[in-house]
Amino acid sequence: MLQRVRESRLYADLHRHEIVRQFVKYAIVGAINVVIQLAFFNGLRIAGVHRIPASTVAAVVTSITSFALNKVWSFRDSNASRVHRQYLRFSLFTLVGLAIFTGAFRLLLIPLEQYGRLGENAAFILAIPAAVVWNFTSYRRWTFNRAAPVGSA
Repeated sequence: MLQRVRESRLYADLHRHEIVRQFVKYAIVGAINVVIQLAFFNGLRIAGVHRIPASTVAAVVTSITSFALNKVWSFRDSNASRVHRQYLRFSLFTLVGLAIFTGAFRLLLIPLEQYGRLGENAAFILAIPAAVVWNFTSYRRWTFNRAAPVGSA
């Protein structure tokens, strides 16, 4: 099945345009992190933690997984000598993204909190796109900006 995917036109088109390939992989990493983040968020809410700190803690916990997967897979950056500086940049840009997410989350809670936990989860999911553009752009441009060309690795 993997061979059929690699022979498809869509696969060829994705690999022809590096930014598209990177964004698709970034989105897959993001989807994995959303599942992990929602699990932490809901676990913390069940434990009685307020929704804003719960969403913040969940985001911080998943940032490590996100960094590793984006560095190695999405942006194909194999340079280990810069990993500390990259993680610092990644963390700073993630904090800005978290602020964008938190602002959108709080705004979305206004009309959705009347639906209880379902409304909280809806606000959480709907707030994600607000930070995606910032995070992808900052990671690609300033964190993993020396990623290997498409034909390597």
